[in-house]
Amino acid sequence: MIRVAIDGPAGSGKDTVAGILQTHCNAAVLAFADALRNEIVDAYCIEHTVLTRRETKELAHPALALSRCTDGAFVDVAVHRGTAPRG
Repeated sequence: MIRVAIDGPAGSGKDTVAGILQTHCNAAVLAFADALRNEIVDAYCIEHTVLTRRETKELAHPALALSRCTDGAFVDVAVHRGTAPRG
């Protein structure tokens, strides 16, 4: 199995390239950002469109303040990221 990662700034054509690979090479497409967005939507109880609309997805949003997060484990990871001992 060959794995290909496509990286680039917003609007650079990542989804377009993935679509071409899917159409012409029968590639499976997995967008890492989709899983992250789903976790954030669940943790903050916000609408998915806040994180997907081109006009808003790159902006700071008051609904995403850590104090508004409803998922204690999510907050714990956000607060302690990089400080937990690695084993």
